[in-house]
Amino acid sequence: MSGALSDMVNTNIYLLTTLEELERYRDYLDDI
Repeated sequence: MSGALSDMVNTNIYLLTTLEELERYRDYLDDI
């Protein structure tokens, strides 16, 4: 159970990080 929970947390953190990277990338493209 705890393993599945930690996997979910890790996945959420990964998704949030990816979204932040995408936002930064979009801002970068807008500046070009």
